[in-house]
Amino acid sequence: AVLNGITSWALLYPEVCVDGVYRAMFYQTTFLNAFLSFMVITLIVHRLMANDLASRAIVIYSSKALTRRDYFIGKFLVVATILSVIWILPIVLSWLIGNIVSPDWRFFYHSLPSLGRGVLVGVFAVTLISFVALLVSSLARKTGSAVAMWVLGILAARILGKVGGFAVSWLGLVDPFKVIREFANGVFRLDLLAVEAQEILPLFSLTFKDAIEGGAHVAEHFQGSISTAVIAAVVICTICSQIINNRVRPS
Repeated sequence: AVLNGITSWALLYPEVCVDGVYRAMFYQTTFLNAFLSFMVITLIVHRLMANDLASRAIVIYSSKALTRRDYFIGKFLVVATILSVIWILPIVLSWLIGNIVSPDWRFFYHSLPSLGRGVLVGVFAVTLISFVALLVSSLARKTGSAVAMWVLGILAARILGKVGGFAVSWLGLVDPFKVIREFANGVFRLDLLAVEAQEILPLFSLTFKDAIEGGAHVAEHFQGSISTAVIAAVVICTICSQIINNRVRPS
């Protein structure tokens, strides 16, 4: 009886009690996923392109009618597949398992928007990180230096993003992980979710009022511009592809 009551209550406000819970949960995973992505790329970056360029294997590939586009697509798919296990697979599995054990089948379609948001952010993150990782690997003159370049490069981008962002706003987007966070904030919009919950659920009105009105910086933390993030990602990926294209040209 208690379970039925909770289920009925949740279905009265599915935007908050069902979809909202998944939105909040998937948003929180972006922080862990960013850290895991950084660590995984650290382990494999020297094997992406740096090894082929250092050993001159790229010349052999070219002699076998393998175009630079084919080579790049192959490497990109390798990185994207690995990162998808971090960003996309857990989202889909947690959504599926959560709905299988849910007390009502209607939870499936009420939580579908959150699944779409989570997968969209995952695809965005996987694409951007893959391009940056391939760029770093292609720039390394020696296999051993690829790891150092990746770690120091991301560290420098984060510092420049935080320090430079105060003077020039767009400098904050030189950090690819900051771009991903901007995109995730724009997609999940937890600030709007909090407002909806405050209006729909009087029980939590005071909590959300303190979070939004009493601390505007908290609401701003969850705000993001999808268009800004997409433009930044396109610029980064375009620069990466041009440099990679020049680096893998046989000489």
